[in-house]
Amino acid sequence: MIVKKETVGTNRNITGRKKTEQKLNELEEKYRNAYFRMVFLQKLIAHDIKNVFNNIKSLQHLGSLYNNNEEMSNILERISEACQRGGVLIDNVRKLSFLESSKITLKKVEVNKILTSSINFIRSSFPVLDIKINIK
Repeated sequence: MIVKKETVGTNRNITGRKKTEQKLNELEEKYRNAYFRMVFLQKLIAHDIKNVFNNIKSLQHLGSLYNNNEEMSNILERISEACQRGGVLIDNVRKLSFLESSKITLKKVEVNKILTSSINFIRSSFPVLDIKINIK
């Protein structure tokens, strides 16, 4: 008895799939590079803007040292407050950028307790003012 050995196989052309995978890898690399450039530019711009605010604040301080005019003192104080708000804004942008790059887990919170606590804090912080807060 003669036994014939046969091999059965299939051939598939995977060139298209390989090209698609290669293209996907290239796009992922481009995306990654673009993301890192964006993060770098965000940090650079935030740093530069913070420097501008610090320079303005230094000039404001120098102006206040040589100032004897009350009206000018008010203007210099407003400049200082604006620089502080600008600094807070930059810090918030940095925090937002960090949050965008990290995974966020959500949890339930008791909004009424937080609002009540916040309202009580505001009223105790400014007892002289007649603060009215409406919650809808």
